[in-house]
Amino acid sequence: MVRLIQYLCPQRHCIAVAPYDPARTSAENALSKMKEMLAKLPINPWCGICGSRSLHYEDRVTIFKTMDEAFPVLMAEQQRQIHNGQIVKRIAKAEMN
Repeated sequence: MVRLIQYLCPQRHCIAVAPYDPARTSAENALSKMKEMLAKLPINPWCGICGSRSLHYEDRVTIFKTMDEAFPVLMAEQQRQIHNGQIVKRIAKAEMN
């Protein structure tokens, strides 16, 4: 069963997510790798939607049995979120002008 570690604000806006298979790695190892990855990325230490700085990690089970099953769905969701982020940036830019 595939699980997700999400980096969330209190309003559950997701800053980052990482899937893992507990049959292959422990939750602790998956969280450690996620933290290492995030430390290398140029992300702000707050929620870009609500501005909260109270961020936390959450580990949840998914409906997916394998990473092969989860991967295409997660990639499609990633593309959807990238698109939504671009829309939010355009709206914010328009409001500033």
